[in-house]
Amino acid sequence: LQFLYFIEGNMSVSDAPPSTVVFSKPLDIAQYLKGAWKRCMEEKDFGGTFQFRRTSNVVIVISSEVASDGGVEVLRWVVAQSGKKDEVIPMYEMKLVGVDDKEATISYDYQGIPCQGRFISGPNALLLTHIDNTERTAVVSITYRILDDNTMAVVVAECDSKGPSRLLTGTMHKIESADY
Repeated sequence: LQFLYFIEGNMSVSDAPPSTVVFSKPLDIAQYLKGAWKRCMEEKDFGGTFQFRRTSNVVIVISSEVASDGGVEVLRWVVAQSGKKDEVIPMYEMKLVGVDDKEATISYDYQGIPCQGRFISGPNALLLTHIDNTERTAVVSITYRILDDNTMAVVVAECDSKGPSRLLTGTMHKIESADY
């Protein structure tokens, strides 16, 4: 397996993968995720010519609390509204329900629908999949790949039989959480 790198306008090939954070066990993912993140994404049509649609920049705040049902830690993901600390848009509520040396199984709610995900420690990837449970007309697959202590790459593939399918790519960067 080889990797391409662009360095100061020159392309080079290496057998070594890009450096990433190495966690001692999957449970560390909860600690890593907590805090405020700036998410910058580019949206395109998913198919055909992959036509560009728009860009977006939002702040996502991830906090935790202990659940009342069994003492499991719950990670709450919300989109923060600029300058309005009390107004947030919920994204996920996630629990690490199964952890071993190589991965963690994640149970989470997305728009009221129970879902499952996994964190795989080898590639440092958090994989989430949402399926429209009522009509089975939409599937969303999200991959968060940890690149370093403060950066994640994000890929979202959304397939919908009733509307446009989208592909979103971008990054999330940890920011100072005191403002959110």
